[in-house]
Amino acid sequence: MNTKWELRVALILIVILVSVALQGCGQIPAVDRIIEQHKTEQTLEQQPESSIPNFQGIADALGCVFAPQSCKK
Repeated sequence: MNTKWELRVALILIVILVSVALQGCGQIPAVDRIIEQHKTEQTLEQQPESSIPNFQGIADALGCVFAPQSCKK
């Protein structure tokens, strides 16, 4: 019985197993990613607004979008 192909299949499976095991070690767990995301969201929420929004400018822009004839050229 020729066992050469069986040996090759076994070696390929071992190489696949070792590579999958090594790739799993380098990943950050999902829980750590979620905790880091919450921390960054909290720091963004704590930063005060630096300026007052320009409501008139926003209203003018929306007016130009929906009624182009009323815009200044």
